[in-house]
Amino acid sequence: MSKILYIEDQLVRNITSIRKIFNPIFKDNRTLKLLDDIDNSTYKKAEMIIEACSYTSCLDICHTYVNALAKIINNYKDYDLVIIDRNLSENSYHEDIDDIKLYLRQCGFDDPEEKITSYKTREGDLLLLILLKLDKRFKDKIYYLTANLDEIRGSQMLKTLIDVDDFHENHIIEKNPEKEVFLSNLISDLPSFTIQNDFKTQCDIIRKKLGEDWVKKFIRMIRHYREDNKEECILFLRMLLANKLLTSIAKKMNEPEAPYWKRENLNQLVTKGFIKNCFSIDKATGQKTYWGLPKFNELYNIGYTSVIRNACLSIAEICSDCIHGDFDNFERDVTIRQEEVDALTQYTMRSLLNQICDVILWYNEAIDLIGDIKS
Repeated sequence: MSKILYIEDQLVRNITSIRKIFNPIFKDNRTLKLLDDIDNSTYKKAEMIIEACSYTSCLDICHTYVNALAKIINNYKDYDLVIIDRNLSENSYHEDIDDIKLYLRQCGFDDPEEKITSYKTREGDLLLLILLKLDKRFKDKIYYLTANLDEIRGSQMLKTLIDVDDFHENHIIEKNPEKEVFLSNLISDLPSFTIQNDFKTQCDIIRKKLGEDWVKKFIRMIRHYREDNKEECILFLRMLLANKLLTSIAKKMNEPEAPYWKRENLNQLVTKGFIKNCFSIDKATGQKTYWGLPKFNELYNIGYTSVIRNACLSIAEICSDCIHGDFDNFERDVTIRQEEVDALTQYTMRSLLNQICDVILWYNEAIDLIGDIKS
């Protein structure tokens, strides 16, 4: 399950915002009712809000600086999304200074007192730095909240992070109702957000080379994989490999006479023949001419190694064993061989997923090389 860390010191003032932002994951009506009760009460405490939200197991809330440091340092790997408020000085942390210093030393800072002083009223900046220090990939997982966007723009630290591509400028969010809706929409489809971060390189390649629609298809495939829906995962694997990656490579190679195109449908690839090589025979001389990725690679060196060949062949053969029908219309005209699908283990599925990821990396380089060759 995707998990969220929300760091905000002014919880009592933000009950309405909490309801709006996290409403998609507040499946238990108890949470909403308790938040309403707290909001309508004259006696409100941050701890009451945290307890009300505790029924949502995928959400962790920190309202103190020291607790935020503890969660980040000890559990940062647990989180798929981190929302940080910049100013965490609402609650005095004087009594926690020794613990805060200890946590900062754990992070490798040998000047904790100076750090505490320098980042007073912008404690979130330091939390952001710590997360990026622990794992630079967190730049894709952090959204940074501020009540004053102009003040953020004047921060040299944040400007430097953005300039060197260690953080995304569009992940800095000004506190207002419009941005609350944005965060709520993001959280409503958090599994997709998580997948895009887990497979960032593949998603970036697919987005650039194939378009947003295929990013969505790839995400759906990963979701099926994670939900152990083997039938749907196999369908998407077969479609992505043959109908898109290999077909677009073949079209770029521009060999319309090659026998790896089906004679009854010249837009459809003979997948295994393309992967392994196939041949045509000259009727007059009986001479064989070989066509396909191995032959093309022999001539032009497009990085089609045995690793990529075997990955393509593994996906194609396993999927073909499990699926029967017209792959051009796979969502309508394909049937599943259930006994073959049932034989797939978690290890087979994991192997197929790793293989398609390798193929996507190769595809990204190969499609450009072929374009240069054929131009």
